[in-house]
Amino acid sequence: MDELLDVVITRQDTQPKPAPDGLHAALSQLDVPPERAVFVGDSPTDMAAARAAGVVALGLRAYQHRAAAAGLALLGYRLS
Repeated sequence: MDELLDVVITRQDTQPKPAPDGLHAALSQLDVPPERAVFVGDSPTDMAAARAAGVVALGLRAYQHRAAAAGLALLGYRLS
């Protein structure tokens, strides 16, 4: 799997979400500024991390997070 990914950041590497540290670390390693990135997440915690990192966030409606998807919709995120 490692050959398919340019960067891997885990919760052991940085503070866990909703802290933006993981996103900042990945963006730094990729040399991509936050305003040029999009983060796809499936929970309110993901959306909070993206917002704190200054990254555009897209909410994904996942089967295991039906309740979270409703919360994302209430927060004004577009869900697909």
